[in-house]
Amino acid sequence: MKKKLICLTAILIFSSMLLCSCITDMFGEFGVTMTPDSTKYPGASSSAEDTSSNKGDAPAYGSKPSYSGLKLSDHIEVDYKNITLTVDSLPPEITDKVIDANITSLIDYYVTNYKFECPYTLVKEGTVEEWDYVEIGFVGKINGEVFQGGSSTTNVGMIVNDHDSGYIPGFASGIIGATVGEMVEVPVTFPENYNEALAGKEAVFEITVYGKRVFDIQDSHINSLTDGDYKTLAEFRDYYKNYLSQLYESDLLNQVSSQILEALKEKANVYSYPSEQYLYYYNSNVSYMTLMAEKLGMSYEEYMLSQGETDDVLRKKAEDTVRDDMIIYYVLEAENKTYTDDEYNAALDDYVEYYNNRGYNYDRKTIEAMFEMNYYPGYLRYQFNLERVISIVFESANIVEKE
Repeated sequence: MKKKLICLTAILIFSSMLLCSCITDMFGEFGVTMTPDSTKYPGASSSAEDTSSNKGDAPAYGSKPSYSGLKLSDHIEVDYKNITLTVDSLPPEITDKVIDANITSLIDYYVTNYKFECPYTLVKEGTVEEWDYVEIGFVGKINGEVFQGGSSTTNVGMIVNDHDSGYIPGFASGIIGATVGEMVEVPVTFPENYNEALAGKEAVFEITVYGKRVFDIQDSHINSLTDGDYKTLAEFRDYYKNYLSQLYESDLLNQVSSQILEALKEKANVYSYPSEQYLYYYNSNVSYMTLMAEKLGMSYEEYMLSQGETDDVLRKKAEDTVRDDMIIYYVLEAENKTYTDDEYNAALDDYVEYYNNRGYNYDRKTIEAMFEMNYYPGYLRYQFNLERVISIVFESANIVEKE
């Protein structure tokens, strides 16, 4: 049980990291491994004004150039501390009620899905309070018509708090103060990032509260549920408080990670673009466009025109990608927190454990090869550094709720 809970946090962090992998380069992404011949490919001999005296050269390498040895502060400055970020809702304070509600939800999940035995009482009187664990049934309507997937056919358990209920905002909080046993109408608006059929739509849910589920959780239940990792409810409550803290922080980080990257771009002041890195990205853009032109039987100029691309656009894309790279390494340089080889290998070991616990037989090299096959050499090391930068910015950020 303990490992299952810890893995949930790891998955959230991992998902956040992958969602943040938007700073990629087309060269590695599409597997192009050779740079263009400047005499063959149009545009390869021209250059941006910001690059060094090697303007237009096509360096003979196919892997991403390293930023190691560069003093990033000579090329860029980034105001990365105390950035203000907004979220739809902040996680709740972890009180005893919050812990009790979440443990009750966990017990109910195992009772419902795994025939775990733990007796409970359904209290059928009183009013609904925040952080109660209630049994409900509901029917959802849009413009007065029942919509598909918006009703429950069986009574379900739910934490009465929007953050932890598992339902859209307004659903759980809409029954606070309702009388147990009665039906209440709760108006909601589906989030814009919901599925296409319902995104942004207004609906009304007719929610009936059948009662409050109160489990009689004993030490023996916890001991059994956790395979002896926790022998008492008190021990498990202490563990769960720490678990919720990590889970809420991971959820918050996941919400703001893309904002962090955008904010860093806005706060970056670029003095110059290192020539080797700029040429790598520029020539990779040219290589990709040339490759696609050849596949379609078109000239380079014809394909560029069909895509609405120009040489200036390719150069601007190269500059933007170098800027994005430099932001990452600038913050790491300023904080002296670039991943060491030992830290990198330890992070790889976490991946090995994650996959091998799911029946695979991987080692570090296999994990690296798996990601590099789909992205580019050095992808994981870059992602680990990117994740660390996001965490650094997150630690000093001012996170507020949207008004």
